[in-house]
Amino acid sequence: MPGLATTFELLANTDNEAAAAVLLAGIDASQRDVRDLAFAALLCRRNAAAELHILRRWADLSDRWKTQIAERPGWLSAAIRTAVVNTDLKIYECGCSAAVFTRDYDSIPVLANAASDPANPYAALAAAATLELSELLADELAGPRDYRIRRDPQLQRVHVLAALERAASSLELHGRRELLEAFLLLANRENAVLKRILNAPNDRGFMPLVDLLAASSRPGIERLLLSYLDDPHAPLSAMQIIGRRADVSFLRQLVRKIGAEPAPTVRANLRRIEFIPWIIANLSVLDALREQEQPGVVHLAVGSSAPRQHVLEVVAYVLLHGKVVGRRIAADALAEFNGPKADELTLKLMDDDDSRVRAAAARQLRVRNLPGATQRLLELLDSNHEGEREAARAGLVEFSWERFSANFDALTPEARAASGALVCRVDPQAVDNVRAELDAPTRSRRKRALEMAVALNALAQLQPQIVSLLKDEDQFLRIDTINTLAQLDNPLTRQALRDALLDQHTLVQQAAEAALANLTRADQTQSSVIAAEPEASRETVLLTKPFSALSNTTPEAVPPQPALDPLPVEVAQ
Repeated sequence: MPGLATTFELLANTDNEAAAAVLLAGIDASQRDVRDLAFAALLCRRNAAAELHILRRWADLSDRWKTQIAERPGWLSAAIRTAVVNTDLKIYECGCSAAVFTRDYDSIPVLANAASDPANPYAALAAAATLELSELLADELAGPRDYRIRRDPQLQRVHVLAALERAASSLELHGRRELLEAFLLLANRENAVLKRILNAPNDRGFMPLVDLLAASSRPGIERLLLSYLDDPHAPLSAMQIIGRRADVSFLRQLVRKIGAEPAPTVRANLRRIEFIPWIIANLSVLDALREQEQPGVVHLAVGSSAPRQHVLEVVAYVLLHGKVVGRRIAADALAEFNGPKADELTLKLMDDDDSRVRAAAARQLRVRNLPGATQRLLELLDSNHEGEREAARAGLVEFSWERFSANFDALTPEARAASGALVCRVDPQAVDNVRAELDAPTRSRRKRALEMAVALNALAQLQPQIVSLLKDEDQFLRIDTINTLAQLDNPLTRQALRDALLDQHTLVQQAAEAALANLTRADQTQSSVIAAEPEASRETVLLTKPFSALSNTTPEAVPPQPALDPLPVEVAQ
C-alpha cells in the first residue's frame, strides 16, 4: 500500500481544491484502508464544503472518526457555527452534538445567543449544548492544566463569559435556566454580574439564581458556592444557601472545607448562617460523614447563629455516635452549652474510651458544678495521660500555688493542712516555689515559707534549705526553724538540732534543747510500747507503724541514744 499512502499524502497537501471532492468520495470506498486514509487526508485540509458535509453525516460517523476530529481543535468550528444559524433540524442537532463532542468552546457564544433568541425553534438544543460545553470547560478549569492541549482553558473562559453574562442578565426574556446554570459554572465569586444579582433580592434573576445554587449538584456550581466561605465580603444570600443545603454530597464537601481548624474568614462567615434545616428534618445525615469530616460538621453547627438547642443536637449526636476525631471536637464544643442535657453528656464523657475526650469533659466538671466533681478531678491527678492530669489541675485551680499563697495568711491551721495536701497534688511547682521563698530577702517571707512547708507536708523535700536557715542572722527565725525541723525526726534533723545547741543566743539553744528532748521522749515512748506488747503483736507494731515513727527506734536489745550524745560523723553526713 505504499503507493496508495503516497497518493493520499499528495491529496492532503495539494493546493487544488478539487482534492477535497476526491477525498469525500474516498471516505465512502468499499475498502476500510482506503476510507481511513481518505478521512485522515481530509482532516489535513480546510474546506468549508467538506467540513459541512462531514457535519451533516455526524450521527453516522464512527466514534473513532469523531475522536480524530476532536483531536484537531477548530476543524469543525466554522461548520458548527453555520449549523447553529440553520433552520434544518437535522443539521442543527448534528452541530450541537459535534460541538459538545469536540469540546468546541469557541461555539459557546454562538450557542448562547441562539438559545437566548425567543424566536429560535431550536433554542432548547442550543441551551443544552451550551450547558454541556460549559460544564466540560469548568472541569478543565478545576483540574490541572493538560499542556498537550494547546488551548488555554482560562483564556477560553474569558472569551465565552461575556455572552453567558448577557444571557444571565436577560433571563426574564428567554427563560432558559440552562444558560444561567452555564454562567454559574464558569463565573467566579468576583464576577460583577453575579455579585449584582446575589446582592439584589428584587432582581428578576435573584430567585432562579438562588434556586440553582441551592439545588444544583454540578461540581462547578458547588465549588462556586463553597468559595464564598473564603470571601470576607460574601453576600448574605450565599451564606444562607450554604446553610440550607442538605444533600449529602454537598454537605461532605462543605465540612471538608471547614476542616478541624477553620480559618478566621470561614468562622466569620459561618456566624452569618442563621438556620440549618437538616438538623431538624434529618439529623441522621451525619451518619454518612466519614471520620475526618465530622469535626467540620461540629464547627459548622457551633459556629453558626442557628438556635442553640438545635446546635446542641448536632454536638450530642456526634458525641454519642461519632468517631474519635469528631468526639474530641464535639467535647470541646460542649463547654459552650448549659442545661441538664449538656450536664448529662459531660458525665457520660468521663467514661469515654478516648483520654482527650475525657480531658475535655473534666475541664467542665467544676464549671457546671456537678456532684462529685472535685473527687473525680482528684482521681484524674493520678491518670496515666498528661491531658487528663492537666485538665484536673485546671479544674482544681483554686488549689494552685498562686491562690494558696495569696490566701495563706487568712487560713486556719486546719485549713492550711487540708488545702496544702491538695496543692501539692495539683500544682507540681508548689514545692519549688516554697524553696524559692525560703531564700527570700525578707525575714517575714522566710518565716512564712516555713509555715507553708509544714502545710504542704514538704519538710522532707525542703529539709536542706530549712537547715540552712539555722545560720540566719535573725535569732527568732532560727527558733522558728528549730520548731519546724522538730516536726521531722530523722538523723539530719537531730544533727542540726545538736549543732544549734552551740548557737550564740540562749533562746536558740533552749529551743534546740527542748526539741531534742521531745524527740527523745518520743523514742522512749515508742520503745516502751514495743517492749510491753506480746511477742506476736510486736511484729505487727513494727509492720504497721509509719516509717518516720520507727526510723529512730531499735529492738529491745538496743536502748535509745541519749539526747545530747553526738551522732557519728557518717550519720551526720
